Amino acid sequence: MTPTRLGFHWCIHLIRADGIDANILVPVIHAQTFGHGCNRGLWGKSNLYQESVHIPMIMAGPDVPVGECKTPVSLLDLAYTIPDHFGVAFDGRSSHQPLHDVIAAMEQPDRPILSQYHAAGAVSGAYMYKKGRWKLNY
Repeated sequence: MTPTRLGFHWCIHLIRADGIDANILVPVIHAQTFGHGCNRGLWGKSNLYQESVHIPMIMAGPDVPVGECKTPVSLLDLAYTIPDHFGVAFDGRSSHQPLHDVIAAMEQPDRPILSQYHAAGAVSGAYMYKKGRWKLNY
């Protein structure tokens, strides 16, 4: 088990030790936290290399099956997950869906994902479209 995964398990254990038995969603852990940019001589995110954009989306709770889902998801799916959790319809007119629906469906490793980067004094935005093993950066 990697130190990262061990840390997540420990956090979930501490939350449950306090008597909280609810669905837990850890949506964003930025790559610079784990120094992934160091693999290419960089510090921080500041790019759309795979090790920067491949961020684990971790869920735990009584209604969440144990295991790993190989379907790519994005923060846009999270925007559908939160209202769905409270029984509120969210009409965003896109291909995104609540995370519970993603993990309940058949795995789709070629599901397209869009990512953007606008920070750290960047002169312009960076955009990424990824589908399966193919990725376009602009």
